[in-house]
This record gives sequence, structure tokens and C-alpha cells, in this order.
Amino acid sequence: MNKVALAVGPLLIVAGAYLLWRGYQVSQSFGGQVAEALTGEPTDRTMEYYIAGAVCIVLGAAAGGFGFLKT
Repeated sequence: MNKVALAVGPLLIVAGAYLLWRGYQVSQSFGGQVAEALTGEPTDRTMEYYIAGAVCIVLGAAAGGFGFLKT
């Protein structure tokens, strides 16, 4: 296993957790609540944070735990 991949994996997981938390914060803001009440769906910005966070966590788990990113 590459040492760089082992070091990057946890960083990606932390970054992903931050992005998910940030998406939650945006969804709970006044503007996010109003937009969701009017449209019935979360805002685009909220979804961008959620998707980016999920991708980072998956890539971090792959790099640090499962070795999919072998060099």
C-alpha cells in the first residue's frame, strides 16, 4: 500500500465530513429553509455540498482502507 494513499485517505474523509456538515448548515439557514418550503426540494448549493462530501468520503475510504488507488 502506498504511504501517500494512506495519508490522503483520512484527509479526504475529514474533508468529506466537513462538506456534509456544511451542507447541513446551508440547508438549515433561513434562505435554505425558505427555498425548500417554496420548491419542496433542497437548494442546489446544499446538494453540491452533500454530493461533494459523499464523494470525498468514498474516495477517502477507498484510498485509506481498501487500496483501490494503488500506484
